[in-house]
Amino acid sequence: MMEMKELAEQLRKPHGENSKLVTDLMAISNRPLYEFTYKKLDLFPEANILEVGPADGHFVHDLFKIENSVSYTGVDLSEDMIKAADQINSDLVKNEKARFTKGDIVELPFDENSFDRIFTVNTLYFWSDPEKGIRVLNRILKPSGKLFIVIRSKESMEKMPFTQYGFTMYSKDELIQLLTENGFSAVSVLLISETAELPSGGKADMISFCAIAEKK
Repeated sequence: MMEMKELAEQLRKPHGENSKLVTDLMAISNRPLYEFTYKKLDLFPEANILEVGPADGHFVHDLFKIENSVSYTGVDLSEDMIKAADQINSDLVKNEKARFTKGDIVELPFDENSFDRIFTVNTLYFWSDPEKGIRVLNRILKPSGKLFIVIRSKESMEKMPFTQYGFTMYSKDELIQLLTENGFSAVSVLLISETAELPSGGKADMISFCAIAEKK
């Protein structure tokens, strides 16, 4: 068993010998959030998609089941996760449908107006500079594009023992404020109610937010 501080560090940036254990737990815990998000993305043929923080890319194949012609990019802090995602999605990478690259939210290596959809699931807590990160995403999103940020509510996150170690948590109003003050408009927040499998073990009733924002 990992200590709560180590678990928090692994959730932020899976690495080393415990990374496989953590990503397997994340896949179970995050599945309902991915399924919800994918239904809301409103994918269309040849859309250019960016995911921030895909970890090992466990859910990428499911995206292509919805619309096979999209182009997917995943950017993650962890070199170990990039290698794992390349292996898990080797067919998509080989066919140049998907690519995975190492990067930090505050300095993404993409041109302006590059992506039709950007989404991230359970990563906002860890961003080194959330305001700058949102502005970066605004810059690389196309004018007609949408940003989807999915996180668990502050109230739900505070129930979990590992969130005291380096997590920044958000209420609905704080999430909306973060987006509207950094280049986005028409922000709507959808609520997701679930009984989640926790990375630390056990289950808990959770409320999550799916914020959908349009570029101004």
